[in-house]
Amino acid sequence: LGPGSAEAVPELTEVLKDKSPEVRAAACIALGNAGTSAKTALPALQNAIQDSDDKVGLCALRAITTIGVTDNA
Repeated sequence: LGPGSAEAVPELTEVLKDKSPEVRAAACIALGNAGTSAKTALPALQNAIQDSDDKVGLCALRAITTIGVTDNA
């Protein structure tokens, strides 16, 4: 995914609720790669920072940072 991937954002946001931490982490990465198109996912990503799996939390934090950096570019 890259900028302009807005159509995938709602589905990826739902995937953040998946049972598998690997799947949740992958969704965070994909949302981060979507850039500003994923701005609507920011609340869900903020919640994901506190995920029970540390990798998911780290991926969520990176996604939020990437979306913010992309937004300011």
